[in-house]
Amino acid sequence: MNFMRLKNKVAFITGGSRGIGAAVTTQLALEGARVAFTYNNSDEKAQAVKKEIESKGKEVIAIKADSADPVALRSAIAAVVSHWGNIDILVNNAGIFIGGTV
Repeated sequence: MNFMRLKNKVAFITGGSRGIGAAVTTQLALEGARVAFTYNNSDEKAQAVKKEIESKGKEVIAIKADSADPVALRSAIAAVVSHWGNIDILVNNAGIFIGGTV
């Protein structure tokens, strides 16, 4: 398996601090991508994912942003583009719940 097939790519993952999102974030980093992920609730879990990725010598940005807030997401995307110049891969992992009648 080619573990550097995503070298020089930038990945943006919503909800990347736990569960499937953390696994995707970590795997993309291990395959060579620079990764940025959002999280909403747990600073501790986000920092643990960030430290794990950094311990492998990979580049990562953790951004606190509520995926239900379009302004927060635009700001997170702008921060990543400002830092790395572009986004090549998008993983919309975060789930939001909007109550009401269907």
